[in-house]
Amino acid sequence: GDVYKRQLSYNESTIEVITAPPLVHIPSTKALLTSKVLLAAQNISAYPKGAFTGEVNAESVKDFGIDWVIIGHSERRTLFQDTDDKLGLKVDEAIKQGMNVILCIGEKPEERESGKAWQSVEKQLLFFLDRKVDWKKIVIAYEPITKVTLTIEQVEEMAEQIRKWVQEKVTPEQAEITRIIYAGPVTEGNCKLFMMQKNIDGFLLGEEALSVSYTHLR
Repeated sequence: GDVYKRQLSYNESTIEVITAPPLVHIPSTKALLTSKVLLAAQNISAYPKGAFTGEVNAESVKDFGIDWVIIGHSERRTLFQDTDDKLGLKVDEAIKQGMNVILCIGEKPEERESGKAWQSVEKQLLFFLDRKVDWKKIVIAYEPITKVTLTIEQVEEMAEQIRKWVQEKVTPEQAEITRIIYAGPVTEGNCKLFMMQKNIDGFLLGEEALSVSYTHLR
């Protein structure tokens, strides 16, 4: 435990670290890490408290001391049929409980190849705009599903379009403070280059986050 705590040394005024272990491992993770590392749920139910066997609702997650949740991850969309309507209900439930949402959006391979990547992303954004979500509670995670890894320039281009969309459809003030993070392949060699881009504010990492290599971003 102490080894991990020593490795997690970073500037808290410029970097926020959130970890999203499987729900059953959250208590042990919480005990292992320092209090400055925030916890997120990987998913929540689309339904409130009630007779929904096997579901974990937002109120229960919040009561457990978790203030963040990932909603809309590509694996949830493709493997568990999380439709836009279901994701909308999940966002509503999370925000109702005062939670912050890491909202994953992105295009499919065929949409990128046909030049319709932005149309796909915008459609997803418009869905949540129509629901009148509290954008102050939303971090947008750009998670493209592609056959070929995108270049830093392509990711920045999409992040710029997303920020411009927030500026035009929500408010210019919200566009300034909205965090747009990249939920795609990142390496020790290029993560600093990503962070040098104007519109990329961070990362949603998978197993690569277990590497201590990213501590040099502090």
